[in-house]
Amino acid sequence: RAYPPRAISDWENYVSRIVSHYKGVIDHWEVWNEPDSGGFLKLPGLAIGDHKPEVYVELVKTAYTAAKRANPGSVIVAGVGTGHPPILWVEKIVEHGVLDYLDVLSFHYYTDGRPGDVHDVPARERVAGIRALTEKSGKEGLRYWESESGLALNICSGKSGGDPTEYCATADEAVAFVLRNYFEWISSGVERWFFYH
Repeated sequence: RAYPPRAISDWENYVSRIVSHYKGVIDHWEVWNEPDSGGFLKLPGLAIGDHKPEVYVELVKTAYTAAKRANPGSVIVAGVGTGHPPILWVEKIVEHGVLDYLDVLSFHYYTDGRPGDVHDVPARERVAGIRALTEKSGKEGLRYWESESGLALNICSGKSGGDPTEYCATADEAVAFVLRNYFEWISSGVERWFFYH
């Protein structure tokens, strides 16, 4: 599960066939899910670390070429990093040339939302960093999507269940966090935001 194909030609064939089959019904395709995480782009043996960005960009490049051939109107969404911060993954894949093979750069961003938490950085700062990196790399006018996000914390009535490391948000805090992120994504030029949980 979640391993890249043994032969890149198998991936190319799969993308070509599925994009062709759904042409006009589904024209937007996001390549892979959270490839920077341990669970979604597994590599055998010692290749898991340094080679992950290279393997991912090869998957994107192949998918982009096959999809555009099958449906010139297809839109390829790629990046999909979920690390804290997402720019760490974006930097690595940009070095391997991913910007030449995507129409939309996506990322996933979660925080537990607690005030002052190290991950609780305003969304606009995350986008500004990614935009500065892509523009420095010569990709002006790139589209950005936050393709999976939400509030990764417990909502409860004031009790954390005895776990001192668990932050217990009120319903009002949760709603405020979601709204803040929504407005910050949109005001930062993020074209789409997909709420997961």
